[in-house]
Amino acid sequence: MKLSTLALLLLNPPLASGEGGIRSAVTSDESDSANVGWPWEKKKDRTSCQCGAGHCDQRACGQGATCGGHCNQEGLFGPTCGAGHCNQQNTVNPMCGAGNCKQQNSTNPSCGAGHCCQAGATGNISCKAGHCDCQQWYQCIGGSTLLYSCSEEKIIHARDAKIGHRVKTKTDDGEIVCSDVYYLFEHEDTFEELAVEIMTSSGIDLTVSYDHIVYVGESFEDRREVPSQRVKAGDKLITSTHSSSPTAAVVEAVRVKSVGEAGLVNVLTTNPHLLVFSDESAESGVVISAHAVDHNAYGVLFAPVKYIYWTFGAKAVEYMNPLFKTFDYYSKGKTAELTGYVKWMMAIES
Repeated sequence: MKLSTLALLLLNPPLASGEGGIRSAVTSDESDSANVGWPWEKKKDRTSCQCGAGHCDQRACGQGATCGGHCNQEGLFGPTCGAGHCNQQNTVNPMCGAGNCKQQNSTNPSCGAGHCCQAGATGNISCKAGHCDCQQWYQCIGGSTLLYSCSEEKIIHARDAKIGHRVKTKTDDGEIVCSDVYYLFEHEDTFEELAVEIMTSSGIDLTVSYDHIVYVGESFEDRREVPSQRVKAGDKLITSTHSSSPTAAVVEAVRVKSVGEAGLVNVLTTNPHLLVFSDESAESGVVISAHAVDHNAYGVLFAPVKYIYWTFGAKAVEYMNPLFKTFDYYSKGKTAELTGYVKWMMAIES
């Protein structure tokens, strides 16, 4: 499709009746009642778009719908919920002034007060008051997570790993190897409601951020990348066990819950499939990604850091760590947008 054609379609979307034509040919009266092509331009019922109180269905409203009560504002651009329990799922720039608003899968959500659910929200999450569930701010593992240090030949906590250390990982082919830690960032504080705890049938206790990638499936070769917040009790997690028995290659998640507080650390390794263990024996571990949101795109995002490590060594990364930490800190809540951009660039190059 030519860019000129695309621009014309954006400026002149097709009407609901399927008729083409220039939008200027439609009168203002007609445009108020017509169902035009883009969601934020739908205007079936103008009265419901300014809902002072009550239960209004505003899904067909235009930009900037306001609600004082219990409104369904799903799929709108810039809806405002002044009070009450509004459904603002899949919206852009929603504002919840008070009450219990649902803001799942929204872009740039803001929760002024009350109990707003922002699970899976992307970008610029703002929770100024109340108990907002801001689940995408950090992409890390729990600091108490047990890793095997090949450098020290013993189990260590993730928070004790260092740039240049080698820890046990898996390659893309499933081979267990020792990989270099090329980047590490430990968050200085603990954060409420930002992590998921997954207890497994083998006794391994995983604590990871809501969007950290966990592998689910019957084997490492057939693994599915799943954000930790979507793991359910009964899901099969991939282990490091080499066995012909299908059951030995997986363990079952027996409990999944939100963690009240969690010290989080970002550990990135050259082979980004971490082995997490349950005790000092390090006989068998659960395999998780070192990345969050999107495994491959996240790796591309931090590729410059890995390149600096490979070229100049650990000292260079440590020297530049304040810069990388600033990037890591300010990318919280925006990682989905950044990885989305990276995936788009990767698609263009392919």
